[in-house]
Amino acid sequence: MTQKCNYCGSEEIQTRSIGMKYNLKKINVFHSRNWIFILLLLPLTACQSTLSVTPTKTISLEATKGDVLVTVTRQPTVTPILLPSPIPTLSLTEKKAATEVLYLTNANCELPCWWGIVPGETDWQTAKHSLSTIATMITTGTQSEFDPVFVVEVDIPVPEYLDETGNLRHQFVVRDGIIVKIRLDGPWGTTKIDTVSEILHNYGSPTEIWLETWGYTFGNNYYPFSVALFYPELGILVRYSDEDAKLVDGYVTGCPQNDSGTLWLWVPEHELTFIESLGKQQGQHYKPLEEVSEMDVEIFYQTYLDPDTETCIETPAELWMDR
Repeated sequence: MTQKCNYCGSEEIQTRSIGMKYNLKKINVFHSRNWIFILLLLPLTACQSTLSVTPTKTISLEATKGDVLVTVTRQPTVTPILLPSPIPTLSLTEKKAATEVLYLTNANCELPCWWGIVPGETDWQTAKHSLSTIATMITTGTQSEFDPVFVVEVDIPVPEYLDETGNLRHQFVVRDGIIVKIRLDGPWGTTKIDTVSEILHNYGSPTEIWLETWGYTFGNNYYPFSVALFYPELGILVRYSDEDAKLVDGYVTGCPQNDSGTLWLWVPEHELTFIESLGKQQGQHYKPLEEVSEMDVEIFYQTYLDPDTETCIETPAELWMDR
């Protein structure tokens, strides 16, 4: 599905990060020339039309109709040809300005669409043409774009307030030339995806919620603690990792409302399970929330709809000693 750019060129724009609305009025940081780059990026159909004259000579045909001689002349054929538009060369500052708008607006498309890239619909070459404008790295590693299935990593610079590393990492799974899955995060999962409250408000109660932690510290009282909201019918998974989880009276306690998120998007019709969407290696130690805490999906939903809630999740450390 092609997403229409409804805000380009307007003086005031309503923007959102995956559904979260912002009000950016008269953004002085974006010079007028940057809108040219944004216009190139958003449609994901960056092509220019040129006219090509087919090299056919003028041909005259003669025929008689009754006593009248009729001459028919066939002119050279004019054929429109779509050619890829040239990829502009941007400075790092210009790239960050362009990606900031994309980051905040998501190109006016709803998940699982990301920046106009729709899993199951957008072909990799089209996405690559657009992303090449702002990317600092595009790599398939040891794989090849000629393989039936391959994974592409794309690093894109963003302002530091959006990601403390100044870098946004996309990972695309491509099958038969079509993007079928997207993973989005910073190199260490620092990307500021919507908060738990915003995701719940925008997409409703998850079908499943999964939890992962450790029953013992990694040193300096650090306990990895992750909560994953799973929307299989929408092709969305958002994982929140609390970097400040604590062990209190035999319970590991984490507060996902304060965390940044990592995002997985895929084709909803593929009907992936939780483990399939996250990946076997990453998902093998997760457990359903209701099995390891006093919360279930409904209690979690009602609790974390409130953006000001201070409620945290407690899970017995003894359940996580087998890691």
